[in-house]
Amino acid sequence: MKKNPLFKKLRGYQKAPRDRFYLLHMGVLTTEEFVVYELCIAITDWDDGKGHDEIYGKFQATNKQIAEICGWKSDSQVSRIRKSLLNKGQFIKEGEQFRVEGFEKWQLRKNPLAKMQANRANPQPRIANSQGELAKTQDVQVQNSDYPLVSSKGELSLPSTDEKTSDSEEVDPDDIPF
Repeated sequence: MKKNPLFKKLRGYQKAPRDRFYLLHMGVLTTEEFVVYELCIAITDWDDGKGHDEIYGKFQATNKQIAEICGWKSDSQVSRIRKSLLNKGQFIKEGEQFRVEGFEKWQLRKNPLAKMQANRANPQPRIANSQGELAKTQDVQVQNSDYPLVSSKGELSLPSTDEKTSDSEEVDPDDIPF
């Protein structure tokens, strides 16, 4: 039996937006569709170097290969789900390959905020040194406060019965980026 080449694509890590779960919450995708959707993002070609222009941001997999990774016995189940994802606009067929709609959300290296994060990490040692000096200063100061050094429970401020409260926040379907 030939080894499934998709298993090789499951190594490593990827950035994943947290709001993707709204696809389930809002009923945009079923659980099975979501599993296939996430798997296809994982097997999408992420290498944007030379020679990858034709396949970058796309994936190519048979229904049988996807079914094997998902642990499903039938590739017809994947066929049905793939058609559904195409009809819902989550997959875009490009020749023999597919592109996942919204793929750019997973592109960490191209995200300008990710580049800014790397630059912001440099001042950290200086801040840590300042905090150490502040701690030394605080150690030698005399406690000049009437407040106890322990915390205690106080009264909670509860909303009045006239105010509306809810267990879950309503999400506008138009706010979902997918």
